[in-house]
Amino acid sequence: MSLRSFLGLDLTEKFPDHSSLTRIRDRYPIEIADEVFAFVLGIARERKLISGAQVSVDATLLAASVVMKSIVRRDTDEDWKAYLRRLMAEDGLIEDDDEPTDEDLRRFDRSRQGKKVSNDDWKSPVDDDARIVKLKVGRTPLGYRGRTHG
Repeated sequence: MSLRSFLGLDLTEKFPDHSSLTRIRDRYPIEIADEVFAFVLGIARERKLISGAQVSVDATLLAASVVMKSIVRRDTDEDWKAYLRRLMAEDGLIEDDDEPTDEDLRRFDRSRQGKKVSNDDWKSPVDDDARIVKLKVGRTPLGYRGRTHG
């Protein structure tokens, strides 16, 4: 709301969301993003919205509008179920044409050793900017981390 007010937008006007701003920012070199940041800080200082010699931006986690269940393998584009079915077939637990139940897949997944879900191996098929992030409570949703400026 404070950014909306700063930009002079009322509640009914369209406002770009964080993923649009991130994609736009990523199209330019970091030097341009830093110049824009300094420019906005200058305007905020002129309008007496900030004061002092030091300014920081919190790198708060922003939730992505996609769910973990939608992720796919980077190397094969398999979704989670197809990936587990393939692993079960490779281990000889099912035939290639067998269709395990969701419970079979969950049971197999719980018993796997050394499993991990990383951004190196998995991606969102619809949002290239979304990353798997680990929360303090241990959950791993898809989200975005902002940059920290100081």
